[in-house]
Amino acid sequence: MVSNSAEYMVYYDGIINGTSIYLTTSGSSSDLDAYQEDLMFCSAMREACHRILYAVCNYSAAMNGISSSTKLVSVTPWWQILILVLEIAALVFAVASVAVYVVAIVFSRRKPQDGTDTK
Repeated sequence: MVSNSAEYMVYYDGIINGTSIYLTTSGSSSDLDAYQEDLMFCSAMREACHRILYAVCNYSAAMNGISSSTKLVSVTPWWQILILVLEIAALVFAVASVAVYVVAIVFSRRKPQDGTDTK
């Protein structure tokens, strides 16, 4: 496989020469299909994945001190509970307001039983 000598690096050139992560795409994922049988490229891809995973697991904030013995505990702060209570109260108020409006409409259109006009 020969470089295309373009102004950008293609997948093959980058992976073979040690690039692990691209900042942008230099082609589509279907471009990699041509290299499935290339043992040197597959080995370089495996090593690139190894470098990425090693950096994420050992040196990044992604793991943030989490190990196999770490116990995760869910904590809900007071302000989230307050917001939830306020949302529920607003929903109840809105439903009650709609109900009162519907009742007011129904009673305003209702004619009196004794035949007298209220207007």
